[in-house]
Amino acid sequence: MDGTYATRPSQGPHKLRECLPLSIIIKLLYDEKGRFTLVSIKGAEANFKLCKIVKKAVGPNKIPYIVTHDARTIRFPHPDINEGDTIKYDLEQNQIVSWISNEPGHLAYITGGNNIGRVGTILHVERHLGSFDIVHLKDSNGKTFATRSGNIFIIGNKKSEITLPANEGLYYGILEEKAQKEGKARKPSKAQ
Repeated sequence: MDGTYATRPSQGPHKLRECLPLSIIIKLLYDEKGRFTLVSIKGAEANFKLCKIVKKAVGPNKIPYIVTHDARTIRFPHPDINEGDTIKYDLEQNQIVSWISNEPGHLAYITGGNNIGRVGTILHVERHLGSFDIVHLKDSNGKTFATRSGNIFIIGNKKSEITLPANEGLYYGILEEKAQKEGKARKPSKAQ
């Protein structure tokens, strides 16, 4: 029995040819228009996960802990990690490798609101006591936009730590999309 083998999923209520092999590692992200997109994970990226800190507290016996967006509870975190920061969590060793603080100049992915799926650099944060804080961002095209502070997920310092969908979180208006499609459809003719 020589050869290459792949994991075979249980067929369940659908046909086997309609199943995805379980050995394919993918993640589900939003594209710039708010639609779900499957993004394949390759290489070293499959060994870690970015997790947003949603709670930092001290538990019984004065043990500090943090809770991430996917409900992981991590005891004895580094004291500089705060709510809203993102940690790079090693899935093999089950420990924090590094963290990215939630501050201006860092790259953020929008997970909710009208700008869902967009990626931009944090410019500044407007603090509103008793209401939602507003974060102002700027994408690599130079367009600025704003969202609530709860809708951002820090994905890197200057460069993204994860693979992003096709347009990399850049939103294009209707006219810009049309110009791009026409530019791709037209092929320059060679001078004769």
